[in-house]
Amino acid sequence: MKVLFCFFIPFLLFAGCKRHLNNEITVIGHLKGIDVKGISLKSDDLSFNAPVDSNGTFVLKFVIDQPRAYQLEFNSKLNLFLIPGDSVIITKDGEDYKFSGGQSAVLSNYYLEWDKYWNKLTDTVPEKKFYSQEPDDFTKTIYKYIDALKVPLNELSKKILIINPEFMRLEKERLKYRMIVHLQAYGYEMHKYHTGKDPVLEESFHNYMKDVNLNDSSLLQLEEYKRFLTEYIFYKSRKNFQNNIEISKDRYALTNIMLNSVSHEFKNQRVIDYVIHNLIFDQTKLLLVDDKNLAIFKELCKNKEYITDVENLCKELQTLMPGKPAPDFEFYDSNDKKYTLSDFKGKYLLIDVWGAYCGPCIKEAPYLNQIVLDYKGKNIEFIGTCLENNKEIWLKRIKEYKLGGIQLTVKGGWDSQFKKDYQIPWIPTYILIDKEGKIINARASKPSENLRDLLNMTLENKI
Repeated sequence: MKVLFCFFIPFLLFAGCKRHLNNEITVIGHLKGIDVKGISLKSDDLSFNAPVDSNGTFVLKFVIDQPRAYQLEFNSKLNLFLIPGDSVIITKDGEDYKFSGGQSAVLSNYYLEWDKYWNKLTDTVPEKKFYSQEPDDFTKTIYKYIDALKVPLNELSKKILIINPEFMRLEKERLKYRMIVHLQAYGYEMHKYHTGKDPVLEESFHNYMKDVNLNDSSLLQLEEYKRFLTEYIFYKSRKNFQNNIEISKDRYALTNIMLNSVSHEFKNQRVIDYVIHNLIFDQTKLLLVDDKNLAIFKELCKNKEYITDVENLCKELQTLMPGKPAPDFEFYDSNDKKYTLSDFKGKYLLIDVWGAYCGPCIKEAPYLNQIVLDYKGKNIEFIGTCLENNKEIWLKRIKEYKLGGIQLTVKGGWDSQFKKDYQIPWIPTYILIDKEGKIINARASKPSENLRDLLNMTLENKI
């Protein structure tokens, strides 16, 4: 229709095609030495793809009206800011990337330099010291960081007299959400994890929410904003879940709380769609979505692609539901002795899937070690299954963290058939199998949470 319109009306042909050219963006990449067949350029609901030839070259051309923040994805991720009518060339020099072209290139190079600045600023900050601060001090630290993170932006403003105003708006929002997300994590678990005690939070601690807009869909192009929205619902729901002993016994209760929170907290439909899809997709991976949850999700979400995405995942995970035969496996000890599922028949089995460089795995290790000791002599075996292929590192971690139970590895590690069969979404993952080799829970609770409750109910034949 647009082609015919331009063809029959010369004046509008000129005006329309000129507008098309002014709004066209060209992104050319010369990524020599990178073994990829394609790249994706994404920004919120937009996605553009291009093949990469044997020389690492690709070309993307598309039309858009608004300047936006993008992520270029291949075997790395690069942040770009693209202005309609601009062209950008991306080159790789050793391990470094560089953008050249108009202001889009300047602003994209700013992202690269900002990342280096961020790493330098935070490299020497111990997590324990950071989260062990008292609430008032922690809040002050967060806002000091926000000011510090604006330094590169202020320097850029001095060098360039006229910076795209949409870039300035988005960058200030990005820096803000980059840091205040830590205020949510602090109140929920990080302070307690590092100090052993819950923080006493005054009402004023939550004043940061005055700077928050939960319904600004224009910010969905920012990863920092999307993370904030998701964690806002996550932590709020977890708090309500843990404060209610009765509902905490329901396997699917947390998912239901999340769904209710999304429907009450957000008004913008695009925001609702993003947050609810992100949360339900993860809950589905954890096998914590039932038919009732799925029906509510489908009622609240208006994005058909998101709905199909979750429905397909539910179908894929059916083989891991309670009562299904557990997929067989081949694990090996330090002497290369093989263990399979049948070797544990007649006993309950808890498999701890972990990694040698996994921080959350290390965090859970003391809790699991104590459980192994407390359940000694009971009809249950505890297996630690490491996805690390480096035997030396694996044995070092076992000794370093005094890991109990039977410590084994799986050949192929991250690419193993075991990981594929159990569709391990992340680590640590805990898998509970019954005496007959059937799944009780392929995504059991963490040792630091209520794994003990599940084990007690299992051993008492209450599930």
